[in-house]
Amino acid sequence: MSPDGRQNTEVNCLERSQSGVPCKVDRVAAKYGLDDLDSELLDAREGGDSLRELETRANRAVLRRALRDAGADPLPGEVANIHRLLTDEDVSEGTALRLREKLDRLDIDHAELAEDFVSYQTVRTHLRDCLNVDTSRQQSVSLEDERETLFGLLGRTERVVEGSLSRLRAAGLLELGGIEVTATVRVVCPECNRSYTLSTLFAERGCACTDEES
Repeated sequence: MSPDGRQNTEVNCLERSQSGVPCKVDRVAAKYGLDDLDSELLDAREGGDSLRELETRANRAVLRRALRDAGADPLPGEVANIHRLLTDEDVSEGTALRLREKLDRLDIDHAELAEDFVSYQTVRTHLRDCLNVDTSRQQSVSLEDERETLFGLLGRTERVVEGSLSRLRAAGLLELGGIEVTATVRVVCPECNRSYTLSTLFAERGCACTDEES
């Protein structure tokens, strides 16, 4: 075994694949031919990258390969910009539409691409269970990190639903005009029955009834 434990890493991932239940990182890496993804993640982790930085690194690798496989040679900074537009919940609908049209012209299914993106929780599981990496240093909870996670999930849900409806419309199985999908979550406080959107809840740092009681 090598000093950094990578020989065992390869065995563990191979065993998981042969069992029929490879983790999502393994599946995505195999789908896009990212043979060096594990080595890249390990090097970056050893260099001090956080789990969120590893998430971004993995997803940009997927996006870069998808563009190149479609015959597009990304310009410097283009992969980072497209990744931001695909994952940032604050991107305008017009900008998002132009990006989807660009990907459509390249014959890239933007909904499928978004589905193939991994979360930092998935990266953490892959590091721990497949690569034998101790991830215990990433145990602190951050309001901004959790906000990004939740809104990222909503954004991905919107893209997946929109992609599915578009395919059904194209197949003539649904009669639809333009499609705009908005996923929302409301949080209800059981103490006072106030209802909040996630944006309001995060902006106000909790329910107003806690201030009334103090």
